[in-house]
Amino acid sequence: NGIERVIINQIVRSPGIYYNTEVNRQGVKTYIANLVSNRGTWIKFDIDKDDFVTIKIDKAKKFSAYLFMRALGLENQEIFETIENLQYFRLTTQFDDTLSQEECALRVHSYLRPEESPTVKGCQQLLYSKFFDPKRYDLGFIGRYKINQRLNLEVEENIHILTSTDVLHII
Repeated sequence: NGIERVIINQIVRSPGIYYNTEVNRQGVKTYIANLVSNRGTWIKFDIDKDDFVTIKIDKAKKFSAYLFMRALGLENQEIFETIENLQYFRLTTQFDDTLSQEECALRVHSYLRPEESPTVKGCQQLLYSKFFDPKRYDLGFIGRYKINQRLNLEVEENIHILTSTDVLHII
């Protein structure tokens, strides 16, 4: 009576990080990483046909993963030292790497909430409520365990929110 479908649906939606490769009609591969949370926002990282790393948060418009990392408070040096294989993948456009953290946060806010006029305080509140507020975002024990195991991280198991270390290692 459909019990198998329910179990499979629960396994597919289990919190954690999932990597996938898709091939389009022209034979071009795209690489995808889906971060599924127990409660809250789902994030999709994508490396497109032009080797550009983008991010999509809850069905919003795609934007540069670099803008997201800078909006979270990561510095350029930390981003480029941590992420390997930059010779193969592009994180920024020629204009992105000159932006300040506040400008990146304003751009991220405009992608996530295009109907609102962005302010720096509003951007910080939006990012906090989407990823760092334990009442609204929760990876859960299983999600944290899977992320730590898959990415070889040492984040404490009682931390169930997204960290900047998670984002860097997912990319």
